[in-house]
Amino acid sequence: MIALSLFIDLFSSLTASWARPGSGWSWAVAAGAYDGLEGNSPAMGAILGPWALNQLSSAYLREHLDNNNSYYVFSELLDPPSALVTGPTCTNVNDMLVVVLERS
Repeated sequence: MIALSLFIDLFSSLTASWARPGSGWSWAVAAGAYDGLEGNSPAMGAILGPWALNQLSSAYLREHLDNNNSYYVFSELLDPPSALVTGPTCTNVNDMLVVVLERS
């Protein structure tokens, strides 16, 4: 999923001090395609937060992401599943990446 590659590119910065447990920050990242589909996957994107950091750092998941199999990672392997599946929206505005930070 192309929009999710934005998150994967951002992943290294999520290990910054504000993303770590006990940092005093709550956060979430959403990436998606407004047309409701991304590549050959039924998902439009995914929503991720602190619960995914440890899971995404595993070599097993990294291998799937490196092989462009992010739908499987975000729909089947993460707990809770993080894939956003909306179905086609019949628009093609753009892809999006949203990062929400809140001081806890």
